[in-house]
Amino acid sequence: MIPFVPTRIYIDTAVAGMAVTKRVLDKFPDVVTEYIDSPDILKKPIPMTEAKKMLLVTKSRGDGIKSCQGGGGDYVCCDYFTLSLVSNCHFECTYCILQDYLQNNPVISIFANIDEILGAVSKSIQAKPDRIFRIGTGELADSLGLDPITEFSKDLVAFTSKHPNMILELKTKSTFIENLENLDHQGRVVISWSVNPQDYIDQEE
Repeated sequence: MIPFVPTRIYIDTAVAGMAVTKRVLDKFPDVVTEYIDSPDILKKPIPMTEAKKMLLVTKSRGDGIKSCQGGGGDYVCCDYFTLSLVSNCHFECTYCILQDYLQNNPVISIFANIDEILGAVSKSIQAKPDRIFRIGTGELADSLGLDPITEFSKDLVAFTSKHPNMILELKTKSTFIENLENLDHQGRVVISWSVNPQDYIDQEE
């Protein structure tokens, strides 16, 4: 599987000095890079395929974790929490909900303020030590799709190992597992793949 290489990188000036930003720039020294004061200028109609070739490094302005959007009525919520460190995915699976869901914000985004995000998550977890927190990163992006660039899996596994009432779930279609090798996962990291018949993989993924 070929790792993602952007055609253009946008850096939110709010995260210009952060370690994740430097990590990204070090990996793509030859890619055209533009610094912007607000990522809102990229929230415009851009063909999804074109937008998925761009990369924005910015700051998450949301909560650390949020409850899964379980349905109401007769549906039973599984008490799952979502954590978003990346938004959108460079894979072109035609059936994926993200192809439609993120049309108004289509540029692939990495949130560089991971220390701040995980700090908020830690407070939530420590506030309820008797509760098990199942936390997954696969709601708005493939959990490992950009991991060769971000190396977020290393940060997440280290974070999970320090919180005994947390289980980390990584959902992916990629083969990018190198960063997970030889990490101290404490038996509380789950990796899952969705697998389709080969014909469907060839035609739709």
